[in-house]
Amino acid sequence: MRKFSFILAILFGISLLANTYAGASEVDILVKKLVEKKLLTQDEAKEILEETKKEAVKEKEASKDAEKKTYSIPEWTQKINIKGDVRFRIQPEWGKGLNPSHIRVRERMRARLGVEAKVNETISAGARLVTGGTADPRSTNITLGDSTAGGDFSKTGVSFDQYYIKFQPDYKYLTGSKLWLGKFPNPFDTTELVWDPDINPEGIAFQYMSPFLDIGYVPKTKIYANGGVFWLLEIAKADTDPMMWGAQTGFISQIYPEFGTTLDVGAAIYDVTRMQNRNWATVAAANTNSLQTLADAEFNPTRVNTLKYDYQPLDLIVKLDNKRLFSIEAPNGLYSDFVYNNPAANGNIGYMFGGYVGERNIKEFGQWNAWFEWRYLGRDSVPDIMPDSDFYGFTPTGAPAGGGTNTRGINTGVQFGLFKNTFLSLRYSWSEPIKSSNSGQGTASVSTPYQVIYADINARF
Repeated sequence: MRKFSFILAILFGISLLANTYAGASEVDILVKKLVEKKLLTQDEAKEILEETKKEAVKEKEASKDAEKKTYSIPEWTQKINIKGDVRFRIQPEWGKGLNPSHIRVRERMRARLGVEAKVNETISAGARLVTGGTADPRSTNITLGDSTAGGDFSKTGVSFDQYYIKFQPDYKYLTGSKLWLGKFPNPFDTTELVWDPDINPEGIAFQYMSPFLDIGYVPKTKIYANGGVFWLLEIAKADTDPMMWGAQTGFISQIYPEFGTTLDVGAAIYDVTRMQNRNWATVAAANTNSLQTLADAEFNPTRVNTLKYDYQPLDLIVKLDNKRLFSIEAPNGLYSDFVYNNPAANGNIGYMFGGYVGERNIKEFGQWNAWFEWRYLGRDSVPDIMPDSDFYGFTPTGAPAGGGTNTRGINTGVQFGLFKNTFLSLRYSWSEPIKSSNSGQGTASVSTPYQVIYADINARF
């Protein structure tokens, strides 16, 4: 009886060792001692060791499951993606339209907060809140102390600039396609010459990007196609509502894989319907497109100061990006954009040439880039609701207008990563009118350019 109790005690000790993850060698040594003292047979020892190992494995798996339950994130949070950014800007500007000795300096802020949730395997829904109010579709900036907003530490409003449903099927022939409904990010491949990056079209759009196609001696190439129909102004009659239609196709080709070189060529056509003879200012224009005079309107007073032309710009974009410069890791690239609006008789051409060196997207400390561009945008090359609002256009009298046409000049800058997801940006733009009169400009010369410096601190999350 004493021997049997002693054996049970030993077995209980082995069980404790297993449950506390004792090393296999410790259990083996203990069992070996029991066999040597002839308290266990070889078969009994083998059976005990096998059972001990099984129990140890079960305990470890149970512990892992308990840990997962303790630290796992709720399932609904794994379906939501939250991102945003905050930017602080100091903006000195001077030149045409201002007193020659006067420099305007503004401190400006921007904040954006977006949420996208996965509804099911193919459908997502998203919305984004931004500063800047609803008046200007091309800016989310708030000027600190702005008297028009109340000044004296007054609160600033926010609004939605995106709210959409996105359908992204995972079918064999539709992988890489997206269908957008609502107010969503621009679906086209663009540059700031034609599209301000803050514009979020509203309507219906689709995107398609093929996988890389590997066909014999042809470089690996992706084919893409984008399109959409957007509402500009709802005025209660479907046959008179101003709208915009757009279609784009292009390809991305890995022409020199050893240098990480890709060539992106895309062509787009946009058709702005039912806007001729209409007051463009009703959709927040810069008033730099040509307007009809009394003679143009054939003595019809209702058409005076309305848009003179239709707009059907054809846009051709070419981008060349490299990850290496010979054997050196040095990202760099060249890009160009050419736009032509056939319905306009004059000032119907625009173009941009630019280049950069460094990382295109700054995410880490020490990353940097620098770029330089030349821009030329004829008065009626594109609707003046579209171009970059940080590059100034000019009205027929020569007055500067943020984001307009009838402008040419340079845009250059540098960026540097200060911390993870935080970077400094310095940008300088110099622009002058392609054509203007001196009417209403006072002491400011027609040839005087408009110059702006944008000094930004950006924090993204």
